[in-house]
Amino acid sequence: MRRPFRAVPILERRIKPGSTVYADEANSWNPLHYAGLNMKRINHQRAYSDEEA
Repeated sequence: MRRPFRAVPILERRIKPGSTVYADEANSWNPLHYAGLNMKRINHQRAYSDEEA
């Protein structure tokens, strides 16, 4: 997604409580974390996937 920050308000409305959200470490996804969602983050400089994300 070219501009993930545009997706954040939509995702905040659509993600069901208790869901786990998987995202990279881009700062634009931080509002989802701050909203109290269960987030799993991945650092793509180290890996594209791991056991957590």
